[in-house]
Amino acid sequence: MKMIFKNPRIFQRMHDGPLGSCIESYAAEMREQGFCAGAMESQIRLVADFSRWMMKTQISPQKLTTECCKTYLRCRARRLRPKRDDRAALNRLLSLLLRELPDLKRRSRRCLSHHHQAAGIG
Repeated sequence: MKMIFKNPRIFQRMHDGPLGSCIESYAAEMREQGFCAGAMESQIRLVADFSRWMMKTQISPQKLTTECCKTYLRCRARRLRPKRDDRAALNRLLSLLLRELPDLKRRSRRCLSHHHQAAGIG
C-alpha cells in the first residue's frame, strides 16, 4: 500500500478510524485480484473515508450493517460525485470483515446474504 500512497501523512490517514487495521488486508485482496493502482487508490480512499465516517458517527465494526453502508454512500454523494464502483468497494469490504471479525460474521450473515441477493451478487 505504501507504493500507492507515498506521502507518509496520507498513508497514515488511510489507517484512521475503526477499520484502519483492515486497510492493509483490503489492499492486499485487491492486489491479489489484479486491480490496477488507480482503482486501488480510489477504492482504498473510499474505505478509509468510510472508516473515518464510522468514527465520526460512532459506529463500531461489530455494529456495521449494509444499511450503514447505504447511509454513508448517501452522505458522501452530497459532497462528492459517486463512482460506479463505490458500492462494489463497500461490498468487498463487508465480505472481508465477515471473514476477519467473528462477531460481525455471526450477527450479519443473514443481513449480508439478503443484501447480496438484492444486489444480484450471490
